[in-house]
Amino acid sequence: MNNLKKAINRVEGCEDVLLMMLQFCATRVDNGHYALANEKHAMLRVMPYCLILLDLDGKDIKAILKKRKLALDQYIKIFKVYFRSFII
Repeated sequence: MNNLKKAINRVEGCEDVLLMMLQFCATRVDNGHYALANEKHAMLRVMPYCLILLDLDGKDIKAILKKRKLALDQYIKIFKVYFRSFII
């Protein structure tokens, strides 16, 4: 995962793509817009990885989301519902 973070860090605009993926998955899960359970599961698995990859070079995820006017609370709510072992 560390090598992936370093490789992504070199790509210009990676933050924007990861944020779009994160927002897309959260919106789809919140609104129930998925056809199969596998699709829902895939979106739920992508979200934590996007957050991990957004934490590039020690940047604060809250600051990144605030800059883009996205609320971390939306993701915390989803994680609490679907990941029972999620602790803040």
